[in-house]
Amino acid sequence: MHSALTTPTEITASTPRHQCLIYKGSPATHFSGLSAVIRQKLTENYRCLYFNTSAMIAAMRPYLLAAGIDITQEVERGRLVLSSNPTHLTDGHFSIDRMLGMLEEGLNQALQDGHAGF
Repeated sequence: MHSALTTPTEITASTPRHQCLIYKGSPATHFSGLSAVIRQKLTENYRCLYFNTSAMIAAMRPYLLAAGIDITQEVERGRLVLSSNPTHLTDGHFSIDRMLGMLEEGLNQALQDGHAGF
């Protein structure tokens, strides 16, 4: 079991493949570290999912660009997924079953499409 990450400097390319960042304060302080991990995972042929609100996705985009990620190209190639789709909610409430189902489906599709993981 891995402990929760608390600072962006703890997020590295050798960090486990699934990451859920629990933080206090502004999420913007973590965008640079997250972008670096996404860039590394893309080079390792992983399909990367950044799942958040539309506003957070918009705020993350400049950091992805600064990390050298061609967002348009990676999205078109299916290697980068930026999603704010609330399919993990049931009647407006978080559903662990729906979230796990969505992630399992994403992993299976990524593997089927030739990626190393999701």
